[in-house]
Parts: sequence; structure tokens; C-alpha cells
Amino acid sequence: MIKLFFFEMYWFYCFVGGYLSNSKAPSSILLNLKDNKILEILPMEKGKNAFVIKGKHAGYSGKINEIVSRGGKEIAKISSEEGKVNVWTKNIIIIK
Repeated sequence: MIKLFFFEMYWFYCFVGGYLSNSKAPSSILLNLKDNKILEILPMEKGKNAFVIKGKHAGYSGKINEIVSRGGKEIAKISSEEGKVNVWTKNIIIIK
């Protein structure tokens, strides 16, 4: 399942409801709509920039400090100048 998120000219980010990397956390992809090609697969991992798309922290962006498992769910610990939050990985996408 693909959810559209960000649209800019011919590219957009989308969240893939599966896994495109070795991580248990889902990945994001960058598509070129003009050429119908995948430009880049953005794995969810420590040090990547993330944007929260769902939940009470929606709209928050920052850098992933850590991804941990709790109760069978993957949680990303994200921090920025605004502060720190813990968010389910299913609620975030990776951005450049």
C-alpha cells in the first residue's frame, strides 16, 4: 500500500507499507512522476531526517536518534530544536 505525502513538481515522497531495507522499520521512496521512476529509497534508520505524518505529533520534524522495539511495535526517538518525541515508525516518513 502506498500513501502519498508530499508533492513538489515531478517528485513526491511516499510511505511504503512494506519494508524496502534490512530494517524492521518501513522505508520511504522518492518518485519522479514525469518518468515513472523510483529516484531513491530512503531507509528509516538512525541519523535520518524524519517528518511525522500522523498522530498527536503530526507536523513535527527532526533527526532520528534511535529506533527501538516496544510491545511488538517499532518506535523512533526523534529530536530537533523544538524538543524530543517518541513516535511509531508507521507514523513517519524519511525526508532529505
